[in-house]
Amino acid sequence: MVTETTYFAPPQVTVNLDLPPRQRWKHIALQYRDKLSPLVEYLDEQRVQQLGCCNPLATAVLGFANKNIYLSPDFKEELEGFAEITEQVGMGWENLLSFNLGYDFLAYCTSTTSRLNSEDGTPWHLRYFIFSF
Repeated sequence: MVTETTYFAPPQVTVNLDLPPRQRWKHIALQYRDKLSPLVEYLDEQRVQQLGCCNPLATAVLGFANKNIYLSPDFKEELEGFAEITEQVGMGWENLLSFNLGYDFLAYCTSTTSRLNSEDGTPWHLRYFIFSF
């Protein structure tokens, strides 16, 4: 049986890096907030499945440690700004953090931005992806 697959171009968004970090992603959070419930349910299920009865304590400790030790100030502020909008649908700080770190570590994918060596100040967005076999 042959089925057709329909591909569509992902939406293009602009993230203004001149804004304070807490405000950079708010327009995107507002756009997708009401569509996050299935992702929140999945993340919650995965944490319970992986951590069992230790889930609440482990989540709180890891969230605190990452928020206060591991994350850069800008990244922390960006996630907090996003969480201010999405926490009402369950995508609070801990879920955002686990989703972002999980994507970075499990998909071996991360990105960064820089204005280095840019004569006109244009930021460069760099995506790093490792294929794992």
